[in-house]
Amino acid sequence: MWEELKKDLAEDNISHAYLLYGEEEAVKQTAMDFALALNCLAPAEKRPCRRCRHCILGAEESFSDFLILRPEKTAYTIKQIRQLIKNSQFTAQEGRYRVFMLTEAEKLNDITANALLKTLEEPCPNTLFLLLSANQDRTLATIESRCRIIRQKIQSAPINHEILKEAYKLLRELPDSSIEYIFQLSQQYTSENNKTRLKDNLITLCQGLTEILSRNYGYRQGMPAEKDYLLPPSYNTQLIMELWQEVNKALEYLEYQVNTALLVENLLLTLREKPRLTLGATERRG
Repeated sequence: MWEELKKDLAEDNISHAYLLYGEEEAVKQTAMDFALALNCLAPAEKRPCRRCRHCILGAEESFSDFLILRPEKTAYTIKQIRQLIKNSQFTAQEGRYRVFMLTEAEKLNDITANALLKTLEEPCPNTLFLLLSANQDRTLATIESRCRIIRQKIQSAPINHEILKEAYKLLRELPDSSIEYIFQLSQQYTSENNKTRLKDNLITLCQGLTEILSRNYGYRQGMPAEKDYLLPPSYNTQLIMELWQEVNKALEYLEYQVNTALLVENLLLTLREKPRLTLGATERRG
């Protein structure tokens, strides 16, 4: 991760927005080094000296051109994002760049993310955003599409292809299924008596769904992406993003004391109805 950021510094090819994925503390440290290096008065091999005025104030979160935002409890608030947008409209006062770092970017919900999108996509000159996340499965696709994504190089767990096959089968077959089948399937998924095991199984399924949707989003956008498990053309980028958001909402709700059977039933119905509506609209236009 640092090598890619260091290369951007060396080539003076700084993106307007970065999304850094990886273990929370390691990514935060790397992002801090990058943020300080952008305005350091005496960088050494593109790393911040941490002794100059800009570095010291930046590390203390007292530098006028460097702001760190953190979610309030479980999510970012619209008040926070509106203030961020307002602050980002000013040019750098002391440094070369104005830098805004958002920790736990996966806690941007639909409302706060939508409010931020235009500013994230078209910031003022010499202004950049650093978004950090330890949870790729819960970060909105709309945010990802507007950032340069860099992932921490760690040994990841192998993909469970059985889960991917199950998720792919759901996405392909549910639009053609009956309501009765949805209810039967929901009962199958929630028949586990052990609540902990049930929750883990559902989380794994949702992660499989987001993986399939992520691959298809990249493919539809013409970006490098694994081409396994491709969905029909009716799954356009807008539909994929909507389904991504719905699956991630389900993941969020699983963290709380919710009616699991109702949650699964609603998710399956959404996976059935949204593609049907998209296909119906396409046929009407044709």
